[in-house]
Amino acid sequence: MFAIDIERSRALEWSAEIGTWRGLDPAGHIKDAALEMPLSIEAMLHAVRADEEIARALVARHNPVNEAVRA
Repeated sequence: MFAIDIERSRALEWSAEIGTWRGLDPAGHIKDAALEMPLSIEAMLHAVRADEEIARALVARHNPVNEAVRA
């Protein structure tokens, strides 16, 4: 199991061995049999931040789609 902590800019992996979360190297990749290819941790962190900035801009602009969802 993996978690992305955007506020602290880090990725975590659950470790059954130690019974807690283990930090992953931000320059590394998440590799898992369920994934077709490894995912770049840094790219995921940047993508989420970019999405948040775009969402803030659309809210500030009173984007009609956002306004409809909020209503």
